[in-house]
Amino acid sequence: MKYQTETWWQQLVGLGLAGELAGAELVVIPSLVISVEDFFERYPDGQILSPKTGTDSEERYGTNPYENYDSENNKPYERFFDHDKINSRLAPMERVIDLKGIDGYKIYPFTIIAKEEVINDTYDGRNIVIFYKEGTVSVLDKKEISESKEIGSATVFSSKLDGKTLSFRKQNNEFIDNETNSVWDITGRCIKGKLKNKELMPERHSNHFAFAWLNFYPESEIYGE
Repeated sequence: MKYQTETWWQQLVGLGLAGELAGAELVVIPSLVISVEDFFERYPDGQILSPKTGTDSEERYGTNPYENYDSENNKPYERFFDHDKINSRLAPMERVIDLKGIDGYKIYPFTIIAKEEVINDTYDGRNIVIFYKEGTVSVLDKKEISESKEIGSATVFSSKLDGKTLSFRKQNNEFIDNETNSVWDITGRCIKGKLKNKELMPERHSNHFAFAWLNFYPESEIYGE
């Protein structure tokens, strides 16, 4: 990508590769990758980009040109990524959530997150929690994205609130803290109970395929390994 300074940036790590800002690193702003349904439930007055661009790209919205790209046993297209450089620690198309530490990273495979649904963990002295919820489909599966497989959403928060560390469980499809039995949603907001309207602080994290992440950070600690 380039614009004001004609600098070219690496997508995954946000590092300036060539140009005026070569060597600079972009600051990551914590964000949540969730379904449209969950977004509007949390932010009923939120806005969404319109597909009406006035160009011929309009008709391609909702379709996927890379059918079956994220199939379980698939690999990235060899014309874009040398298969000899694929790290064997995880399946290439395993989705991972990364968490930045002081001197490295810890990653959480989506297959484990989906199985456990709530992960209470610590890394570099920080207490974190990961919530998982079904309802989000892959954009790299079927040609018609609406027909694609379920992958779900995973969000990451600090589990410290007002100086106290909370622990969480999932019960009857609700996220519940063990300390007050309050109920929380996928965006980290308490929706019922003693802590209603309190919000957990999102942790800096992102969502990548394992082959891409481990190419840049092969020494990452892997949860469950």
